[in-house]
Amino acid sequence: MDESKAPLLYTSWASFEVTEFTYSQANDMAKCGMYSKLSRIEGWTDIHERATMQFGNCIEAGVRNYYMNGIDPIQSFADEWARRKKWNLEYNKKSGDWSEMDGLGRNLMTQLLASDGKITGDDMQEHSLQGFTFNEKLTKPDWYKGTPLVYIADAYKPGEIVIDIKCLGAKLSDEDKFKGFVALDPQLRTGALVSGARRVGFMNFIRTKTNPRIQWKEVAVTEDLIVDIDLWLKDQYDKLMGRKFHRNAGIRFPSSQCTFCSMLPICTNNETLAKETLRRKEARDTETEFLSLDDD
Repeated sequence: MDESKAPLLYTSWASFEVTEFTYSQANDMAKCGMYSKLSRIEGWTDIHERATMQFGNCIEAGVRNYYMNGIDPIQSFADEWARRKKWNLEYNKKSGDWSEMDGLGRNLMTQLLASDGKITGDDMQEHSLQGFTFNEKLTKPDWYKGTPLVYIADAYKPGEIVIDIKCLGAKLSDEDKFKGFVALDPQLRTGALVSGARRVGFMNFIRTKTNPRIQWKEVAVTEDLIVDIDLWLKDQYDKLMGRKFHRNAGIRFPSSQCTFCSMLPICTNNETLAKETLRRKEARDTETEFLSLDDD
């Protein structure tokens, strides 16, 4: 299919015509239509970037450079994190300050290097990203109503497995009752749908101060889960194309999403707070801004 003839999904704040659909777009629409509109179309974002997000980007850079080019992951992480020392990042008590996170990242990269890149998974087998491609744009061109579905894979072995590199503040549960639950992750299932791979997993760099370590969880995805995510993505696509930017409002636990949403000042007409906490995104000349995936 000629992607240039794909339907226009929307035109962004940067006058960029978006014609490809992603899990990230679907996730925003499912979370809150108004959030999707304010963020993706009007271009609002936080003034302060989360330190944990940038930390994850630096960890991923270290992993990529190590597996692809044999570059020391400790130095690679350190160089990337040093660039962010004076950035306007938002830290919290759990993550600590720049120096604490610098030590944490070096610790995790030291573990990766010491293990020669082989991580023991739940199956007690050693797993490695050797031979994978990284940050690869995968496309299902004939997906839905003339629109291609796109997935940016953190790590991908063609036709076999999609891996999402995470930097979570806790380990993923290994209790028996949660065995195989990784297969339910909608982002990984989207990767399986687009790529044709039927194994998915997380390589989780656990950023706890007391016991930082690397966790590998890999499972098979069944066909019913692929059908399920395909239908869910199509539902969100139809909402986007129908301009159903309804607020999915909630202020009381457990549906309290508005209380920690960055767009709350706009939705409550608090102009003073909006000026203090939000800014317009800078225009980009590339499409990566519009294909970005949520990570934490």
